[in-house]
Amino acid sequence: LCCTLLWSGWPHQVDNHVTEYLRSHPQVYNVLVEGFANEEVALHYGEVLRSCARHRHLVNALLESGLVFELVKYARSPSLEIASDAFHSLRKFLLGHKDVSASWIANNSDKFFKAYNELLRSGEYVAQRQAENLLADVLLDMRFCRSMTIYVNDEHNLQIHMNLLKDASKVIMVQAFHVFKLFVANPQKSHKVHRILYNNRDKLIALLQTLCPTKSTKQAFAVDQLSVIGTLRDLQSPALAPCKCPSVDVCGSSSESWIESGTRGGACSEF
Repeated sequence: LCCTLLWSGWPHQVDNHVTEYLRSHPQVYNVLVEGFANEEVALHYGEVLRSCARHRHLVNALLESGLVFELVKYARSPSLEIASDAFHSLRKFLLGHKDVSASWIANNSDKFFKAYNELLRSGEYVAQRQAENLLADVLLDMRFCRSMTIYVNDEHNLQIHMNLLKDASKVIMVQAFHVFKLFVANPQKSHKVHRILYNNRDKLIALLQTLCPTKSTKQAFAVDQLSVIGTLRDLQSPALAPCKCPSVDVCGSSSESWIESGTRGGACSEF
């Protein structure tokens, strides 16, 4: 019944009455999102929640409520069904009305990307694959230009995707490339991003040359691949300026971390 009421096609007066009721009763969103905590009914709550995502005013209301962070949390549920359904709902709210979500993400970029990056760092194949795919859909869309600019100028975000380029899964490696290429293509790189790319460019080029996409995207991928490799080769040394670069351990305690941006003798080191 709830899903039916939220479908488009109702008389304008009825549609407005339903959406206005939900906007003025934000506790409904809490009930729907927290429904993911109960495996027996989670999928039903998810279906109703995605029905809300059809309406721009309800998308805005949920985003402003902060409950989107709970969706990110449930996207890492140990239950594959719950995790997938929560992520499906998250995708609907971020991509259903892009003008609404683009503005919200840009205004809440620090908190949102910090939470979202936990999916990319999770080490869980499904979570990482879905998160990388959705992130690429967001950042490659011009309506999210402000968010993309913020994201690709953060060196911590760069380190995440550089490590995913070495993932054991070929699928995740290729998906990571589609986000990584934005860091390289950015004409106004932050100093730290520029330095990390410059210090690691030789190994990055060697790694990128080994990437192999699916047959259906091979031609387009090859064009991007050559462009990114060419840009890395032509990358100029960043201006030598005093920098306080924290030592980076992007792979946790692993000794195989291959990204360095620390300082050595006053200059940023190479790996």
